[in-house]
Amino acid sequence: MPQQAPDELARQAWKAVSDGDAAALHDLWREDVVWQAIGNHPWAGRFEGIENVLEHIALIGDSVERFDARLDEIFASETRIVYFFHVAAARGARVVRVDYIMAALHRDGRMSHIWLAPLDPELLESLWSAG
Repeated sequence: MPQQAPDELARQAWKAVSDGDAAALHDLWREDVVWQAIGNHPWAGRFEGIENVLEHIALIGDSVERFDARLDEIFASETRIVYFFHVAAARGARVVRVDYIMAALHRDGRMSHIWLAPLDPELLESLWSAG
């Protein structure tokens, strides 16, 4: 597969996650990808290997009644990608809207390590405090 520009890799990966396209993610992420979600909520933790990361992402969708993500900005360099995005999530009657930053390392045309952090962690944690 020819190596695409970092900004194109960033957009393709965002689309693949948004579409739930696991086959595309296998092309865009390294098999040993590491996903680290920061915070004190059920989505937080370190997940290693593409299958574990994909399973984790699927569980996020299954744990809430609504999960909508809107991409706001992407910055891409030869080794790093940074996303700023907004999430609206609902669990029962509780709805939260929170901004996120996601940073990724990439090499050889594939993402290798991804960090994800809500910019207002307490707001995200409130989604789970209601039981």
